[in-house]
Amino acid sequence: FTPLPAAKILLYLRIFSWIYYEFVRILTDRDSDAEDGQSRDFTFVADVVQATVAAALAPEAVGGVFNIGGGARVSVNQVIALLEEVLDKPAQVERLEVAKGDVRDTEADTSRARELLGYEPQVSLAQGLAAEIEWIKSVQTVLKEV
Repeated sequence: FTPLPAAKILLYLRIFSWIYYEFVRILTDRDSDAEDGQSRDFTFVADVVQATVAAALAPEAVGGVFNIGGGARVSVNQVIALLEEVLDKPAQVERLEVAKGDVRDTEADTSRARELLGYEPQVSLAQGLAAEIEWIKSVQTVLKEV
């Protein structure tokens, strides 16, 4: 149930898909080797929801700030390899110059969330990418109509 009209929901889905595409494109812009390349700590949305609910229910979390992450820093090349595996086709990667202000590596220190909220990421990067791709496939025909 939603107060939004169906056309607006479809527009939001299309915008989300575009943002996701751009995010993946930006991540692949840098020439990245397994040892030397850009890396990220990816977090599946269900894990973020789990942490948010845990923080809302934990009295000791009131006013606290928590880093939430997927639990492992992964190189962009590893993400590309996972996507190729899940999609069963090679990626077409275009390497561009590093964007001004781009951070080379990110990794969340989730120790406080683990300690106070019992937070443990439940969805691996491979599982999350597979779920995301299945969701995109399921709404692709709908998105084309908007």
